[in-house]
Amino acid sequence: LRRAESAVGRSSGIGVPFRVLPESIPDAVSGKKSKEPLKISSLPGSAMSFAAAELSSKHDGMLLVITEDTASAERMLAETADILGTDENLLCFPGYETLPYDSFAPRQDVISERAEALYFLRTGKKGVVFAAADTILQRLPPPEFIVKSSFIIKKGEERDPEELRRFLSDSGYLAVETVMEHGEFSMRGSILDVFPMGAMHPCRIDFFDTEVDSIRFFDPETQRSDKRGLEG
Repeated sequence: LRRAESAVGRSSGIGVPFRVLPESIPDAVSGKKSKEPLKISSLPGSAMSFAAAELSSKHDGMLLVITEDTASAERMLAETADILGTDENLLCFPGYETLPYDSFAPRQDVISERAEALYFLRTGKKGVVFAAADTILQRLPPPEFIVKSSFIIKKGEERDPEELRRFLSDSGYLAVETVMEHGEFSMRGSILDVFPMGAMHPCRIDFFDTEVDSIRFFDPETQRSDKRGLEG
């Protein structure tokens, strides 16, 4: 941390402890590459969002921004998206919002956001993940579990619908009559409706025997599918 603070402090001409302006951030990453991670802290106001945006545009890997709480993580994500002009590959890793001994489970949308972030982290793609300090201190499943619990399905491939149904059930998905929330699925003849964890919209998968004939988004409120098909 001291090395990073010194580097940023020197580049801005201000001693440590320092008050870094957003335009001084590129200088912190313009020197020789190091195997050690670059750590930046104590930036005032929205300067950390500017730093995240600048670093993400110059860094080919993953960035982790640690905030004091989930509300701050969500705010910084929104600010960074405004600066970059897009929210692509910007994710928030939220806390469960429940205590260990609460009698109720975390909301499905929270679990979905966490699943999306964990899967994205496993890929190692270019992006930024915002998370609260107390959230990243919690124990997480190993990467192997994330891989095992994930599935990718594409139009035109061969998939046994019954085998996919069992996989969803074994993975904790709830079989329902009408899919409305994350983690639910419904099998009606050759049509499988599923709202995958980490997805923005539920999907309707139409099988022709064991071939995936089409994949479409649908509106959980009206249950009407999008006319545009998906490739996978």
